[in-house]
Amino acid sequence: MEIDLVKNIEKAFKGEIPIKITLNSGNDFWAFLHYIIYLEGDLTIIGEDIVDGSLFNFAIGNITKIDPNIDMVYTPKCSLKVIEKYIEEIRRINGSDERLILKIKQIGNLSIPPYQYLIRPFMTTNQFGDMIWAATVEVSEVLFIWLLSLNGKVEIIGTDGIKIRYLKFCESRLKNQEDSNTKLVS
Repeated sequence: MEIDLVKNIEKAFKGEIPIKITLNSGNDFWAFLHYIIYLEGDLTIIGEDIVDGSLFNFAIGNITKIDPNIDMVYTPKCSLKVIEKYIEEIRRINGSDERLILKIKQIGNLSIPPYQYLIRPFMTTNQFGDMIWAATVEVSEVLFIWLLSLNGKVEIIGTDGIKIRYLKFCESRLKNQEDSNTKLVS
């Protein structure tokens, strides 16, 4: 169900059309969607209420259905800067945003993980010629899975908090894999 809902939401994005959102509570309203991102650990839509222009966020799991209206025209009132600030403040309140800094060891396809909203991405080279990439991110399992998938192409050089949690994540994955292997052998 959630996968179908995400696909329908993505179609509404591409058409840049208002949609009617019905929540699990039965409430519904018209909105213009800006992003689907991970926020507070959940896949979430960031949108603009077309009645009053205010920004909102709802976890996709709290949405029952969406109905696009191709006949309705709406011009968004919120700028990208306002939306970015909104996302940044929500992350700051729940303590899930941190600056991720990577040293890129192997240039190639380092596409960002799906639905990860990067705030102030930045790339430069240091005095040794290393490529350094940084962005403020939502720290989550999805982010750690992405980092793991890069398979040594990057080195986490900041922040220490992300490095520590990433190491714990990797240790946990390794332990779970060892436990699975042990069960297969016995």
